[in-house]
Amino acid sequence: MKIIRIILSIVVLSLFMTASAGGQIIFGQPASSQAHFVYSSWTLTENLFGVETTISQWYIPVHGFIPLRDNLEARIYLATSSSSGSVEGLDLENSVSGFSDARVQISQALSDDHILISGGVNLPTGKTELDMFDEYPLVLVLSQDFLDFPLRRLGEGFGFNLMIGGATAVGEARIGGGVMYRYTGEYTPYEGTFGGTTIVAGDYDPGDVITVNAGADLPTGNITWSANVIWTMYGDDKLDGVKNFKQSQQLDFGITGTYKSGPYTINGWTSYLLRGNNTEYRGVDLVPSESKYYGREFAAGATFTYKTASGWYFTPLAKLRMIGENELDFGSSDIMSFGATIGKTISQGLDADAGFRYYTGSAISDLIDITGYQLSVGLLAEF
Repeated sequence: MKIIRIILSIVVLSLFMTASAGGQIIFGQPASSQAHFVYSSWTLTENLFGVETTISQWYIPVHGFIPLRDNLEARIYLATSSSSGSVEGLDLENSVSGFSDARVQISQALSDDHILISGGVNLPTGKTELDMFDEYPLVLVLSQDFLDFPLRRLGEGFGFNLMIGGATAVGEARIGGGVMYRYTGEYTPYEGTFGGTTIVAGDYDPGDVITVNAGADLPTGNITWSANVIWTMYGDDKLDGVKNFKQSQQLDFGITGTYKSGPYTINGWTSYLLRGNNTEYRGVDLVPSESKYYGREFAAGATFTYKTASGWYFTPLAKLRMIGENELDFGSSDIMSFGATIGKTISQGLDADAGFRYYTGSAISDLIDITGYQLSVGLLAEF
């Protein structure tokens, strides 16, 4: 009997960012394609003067799954998006649009599905060399922790990843773990023209990333308990071959409980992310200076799913995120979201869904009020 969830899906999911990818190879799974349309809009209100900033994004990811042969599969991911932002009362609007990098991942199951090896490439098809006055400032806003945008940056350099993991059963429990290495090559993030002079950012080389994870599932009647821990280490970022920044190590803990009974499924989860100090290299002597750029983060959420015999399903959800302050006078942030997804199996191998989510909260120790919403529609087709 094959072991369910051979490798924790969190590892494979991280390879594809927001793509839907499973954590195991399933025998006989047909080729499939998924496409979604997601529209997000956020409003940030500065409490001191009441100035409003609005940021919106539409996003279309496409994910393909191809079974190559028994225990060998390929997954392909590509997306396009368009984002814009404006400030109330100012003649100021920024926008950025284009394709993301294309990603291809090939996975092989071995030893009766107890071992999984996987390798992938990041093809630099996405947009780089952003205009430093129009596009690049908006990308910086999209990357803020307290905002939830599906696509935060478009392109990077050529890259690849390698992963190996394993899983086994110990009594009623299933335990597993894995190690992943990711390399991203250098690229030019932005450029611009000022006073007739072209300004180029230089060749930016992100540091290599190593991720180690371990987890376990324990079914107890109608409830399955899951726990996982993920440790991530980052190498030095370089600009034109010179070290300039190193992201801190981080440790992520998660616990999930899933209750299933007939047409009902209730899922609740919580996670806690520990972050250390980032390192910035300054001056010609590259003197390291450490500061905590990102605070620790706590998150919790729950979903309730009801499925009908005719193929409909309805899933309301709720989520809380609490982001701690950093050491650069950037205060804490608290964001809550509520929403629901409704979907239907139209025919064998064809599913459709639509969702809505509303966000509310505050950032930088209540200096900014946040509201937002997200709309999505999607289609899954198996061949």
